[in-house]
Formats: sequence, structure tokens, C-alpha cells
Amino acid sequence: MSQIDPKAAAATKPPEIAEVSTRSVACDGGPAGHPKVYLQIGEEGFIDCPYCDRRFVLKGGADAH
Repeated sequence: MSQIDPKAAAATKPPEIAEVSTRSVACDGGPAGHPKVYLQIGEEGFIDCPYCDRRFVLKGGADAH
């Protein structure tokens, strides 16, 4: 029986998903930290932070314009 390497498991962990109600969002990386970036959610309804891969998803019916 093989054992799972905890470091490898952490590396494959999916990014955090944050549901938001506006198309304009800001990300600073949370506890891990990175420079604060401002992002704009487009027609696809989500955007990923280029630093930490956190995904911001527009809640259904929120700020649809």
C-alpha cells in the first residue's frame, strides 16, 4: 500500500473559491499574502487571481450588468 506525500497533496489542492456580489474585486492573498490586486469579472462570471489562484465567482443574479 502506497502512502500519500503531504507536500504533493497540498500542491494539488484546488484553489479557494470566493462568491462575490460585484464584478470588481480585490485580492491580497489572505494569510499567505501578496501585493493587492484589483480584478474585474467578465462575461464568463469568474476571474482567478494571478498570484494565488483564488477564484472569484459572481453569485447568481448579482450585478449582472
